[in-house]
Parts: sequence; structure tokens; C-alpha cells
Amino acid sequence: MISSNFSLLMSVYKNDNPGFLRMALNSVYNQSICPKEIILVQDGPIPLSLSKVINDFAFEKKNIISLIKPKNQGLGLALRDGLSYVSTKWVARMDADDINLPNRFELQINYLKKHPETVLLGGQICEFKNDYCKILSRRLVPVDSKQISEFIKWRNPFNHVTVMIKVKAIREAGNYQNIGGFEDYDLWNRMIVRGYAFHNLPDDLVLVRVGDGMYERRGGIKYFQRYIKLKSNSKKLGIINRKEEIISDTIMMFNIIIPKKMRAFLYNRILRH
Repeated sequence: MISSNFSLLMSVYKNDNPGFLRMALNSVYNQSICPKEIILVQDGPIPLSLSKVINDFAFEKKNIISLIKPKNQGLGLALRDGLSYVSTKWVARMDADDINLPNRFELQINYLKKHPETVLLGGQICEFKNDYCKILSRRLVPVDSKQISEFIKWRNPFNHVTVMIKVKAIREAGNYQNIGGFEDYDLWNRMIVRGYAFHNLPDDLVLVRVGDGMYERRGGIKYFQRYIKLKSNSKKLGIINRKEEIISDTIMMFNIIIPKKMRAFLYNRILRH
């Protein structure tokens, strides 16, 4: 295990599963290259079972910085707060129930050493439900800057849980904002218009746990309202035009009114591989 000069930023909240969190953290420490520090934001009160996992790792590994927030404020603001504790040039992301593939960070560090102009680097993900050995689907995102710039008009061009980002660039772009479900997409928009260099590796980097709750979260009026705000911001930045904004909003309106089972079918058969 080799330690490198980057941090890992995570957020944990009350509904996270302690067993999944333990697996997630083990997948960090089992890497061929490990982060210098883990900034772990406790987003509001969490049960003792989650606290125990965090405390066990903090006692054993010594490089976990635990930030306790008295009130749940959502992922965007939790990451924004956590970023202020990052002491390194680069920060990587993952969620509390993800599993990093063993060479994830090594692949990313090696690419960044060869391409020092890059400020945002992601990769591909594999999705599973109960058994991480049984992959259900893959979310593939475009690799080069030109493809990403076109893809971002319609869909999120980065798998958030795979990214490694230059901290200075996040701050220059205005940091994470409070747009629930779209905090990462919104940040990419603001970073891309600044002319930064960005890239996705073709490699699978993270195993992502999915379930029925994912399809429920991607429906409803509040989700639609946040999406409209995201696309309105995209238009103001010049990423999309008015016609593209209307098309995007119309497609999303259809997405939220269809039954959950149909939404799951569309995501799995059309938007996944």
C-alpha cells in the first residue's frame, strides 16, 4: 500500500448501512495507492452503529478526519463543507456504499502524471444490487473532452463517485451547490465553461450499489423542479440553447410521470449497458 498526495471526500447520513460503509472504507485501504487523508462528513445525527464503523477505522488508520454536522443539509452542502478540510491538491469522491476496484486510484494517478493539464478525471462504473460479483449493468460515459462537451447537454458526463478533481478548480468554479440530485452535474457545467481540461478513463473504477430507491428518487415534482433549475443554469452558462432546454425539460417531465417500474426499465435497457 502506497500513500499519495490526494484526499478522499465522503458523506455519511443516518440511513446509510454500517456494513456497506465498512466495505466501502475497506475498498479504500485495499488500494494499491491510498489517499493521504479521508474527509468524512457526518451529515446530521447518525446512529451508533455507523459511528462505531467510523470510530473503528479512525482509531486503526489515523488518517480519517470526521466532520460532524448537527443537522442534515444534503450532499452538496456536506461536500462543500468537507472540501474546506482538504489539505491536498487533489480530491477523490465516493459514496458510503460504493466499492472501489483495487487499482482505481493508481490508474487515475498515473493518468494525471502523464496529463498534468487535466483538472477533472472520472471513469466507468459497474452496478450491482445485492452481490457485487453479479454485475447488472454499466454506466458508460464518454472519454475525451469533445464527446464530454456534447454529452453534457443531455446527460451527466461523469460518474460522480469515480472522479478525482483538482481542489483549486472546484473552488474557482464556485464549489458544490445545494441542488439535490444534481450537485455534481451542476458543478461540471460550471467547471467546463471555464475551459478546464477534463477526461474519463475507459476503465471500470467503482462498483456502485443500486436498488429500487434509485428509481423512486428520480421521480416526483421536487426532482423535476431541481432539474429545471439545473437546465436553466446550463442555458445561462451557454452550454445549451433555449430549444435544447425545452427538449430536456420535456423529456424529464415524461420521466417523472411514468410508473417506477417503467422508469427502471428505461434506465436499465436504454441508459445502461
